[in-house]
Amino acid sequence: MDPRRALQTFMPRAGVDYARERNYDPGPGQRSTVSGLSPWVRLRVIPEWQLIAEVLQHHSATEAAKFIDEVCWRTYWKGWLRRRPTLWDAYLRELADDQSELTDSNTRYHAVVKAESGIECMDVWTRELLDTGYLHNHARMWYASIWIHTLKLPWTLGADFFLRHLLDGDPASNTLSWRWVAGLHTEGKTYLASAANIKQFSASRFDPQIEFATAPVDVSGSVRNPPADALQPLPALPDYKRLGCLVHDEDLSALNWLGDQATVSATAGFMPQQSYHDHGIAASVCTFRHRCMREALDTKGPVYTDLAEVVQWAQDADLDVLLMAEPPIGMWNQIVPELEDALRPHGIQLAFQRHWWDAHFYPHAQAGFFRFKKAIPAAIQQLLR
Repeated sequence: MDPRRALQTFMPRAGVDYARERNYDPGPGQRSTVSGLSPWVRLRVIPEWQLIAEVLQHHSATEAAKFIDEVCWRTYWKGWLRRRPTLWDAYLRELADDQSELTDSNTRYHAVVKAESGIECMDVWTRELLDTGYLHNHARMWYASIWIHTLKLPWTLGADFFLRHLLDGDPASNTLSWRWVAGLHTEGKTYLASAANIKQFSASRFDPQIEFATAPVDVSGSVRNPPADALQPLPALPDYKRLGCLVHDEDLSALNWLGDQATVSATAGFMPQQSYHDHGIAASVCTFRHRCMREALDTKGPVYTDLAEVVQWAQDADLDVLLMAEPPIGMWNQIVPELEDALRPHGIQLAFQRHWWDAHFYPHAQAGFFRFKKAIPAAIQQLLR
């Protein structure tokens, strides 16, 4: 799918039609009620601010309020996790523990991920996820709820399954959404799917004949939310003789705003293959993101998948500062220190910049989304200047 063409096709429906119909999932090939752009928004091929600016060319902020909110949820999740970075490490530890307990006897887990659960809607959604890397947002909520509360499978294993296969999966929105369904994100609030809700919003595509959970599972063994850290400003860009830009697939828009492009001596992309392998990311997801990065860089520079290649490129370009867009909390937590350590012996310093969109919103990701969304009008004003 051409994301720009899909964007233009969806624009007439991004206002009141979206607000009225967005929760309906009639199935693949019939989803005119949602944009389907999330894989490209996740990589910031189409960044949040550009998407909203385009919407405002066709609808008023009031008409498109629900769509704008949904776009800003991704920023909310990233800001929320940025201010509580220990939750990502806690998730990885709990995931490792749950994975260590998986054996061939865990037939329920293996049946679900093979689309052999015997629950029609779950198996259809699993096949769609594995085949396409996409699920409608409402289907994701139903799926997570059945996984956690009805089938009583560890939420971490479900979050991991999604993260490995979703084209738009990212550590913040994926992990925190699963925590929300489980009842960990908002105190006292869980999401319990029901047969009636699934039948209604799948347009009777499914009519599940199973006994749904009527009470949430006990997740007291999972880590609770720590207090929010203050958002720290990034250090100023150090003095340099030769500046390089390293673009990662968390933010391909950085090619348009990172540093003063007139002073950039060399540009490259980096998609760390080893990290993707360590997290079990599906080959289809890796291929999609590598293609998007290659298309974004075009003739601007090479794309590397190995850290040693990046270091050699920076040396060959005689760089003394390498500038990156600040990566969100997630897989780059480990990659950044490794990159810094590899560059240091060659006298190359790693520096970061934060886009104004993130700098504006992250301080507001302190509690729930409804407090966060109070910052949206000021962002829209800046977009319309």
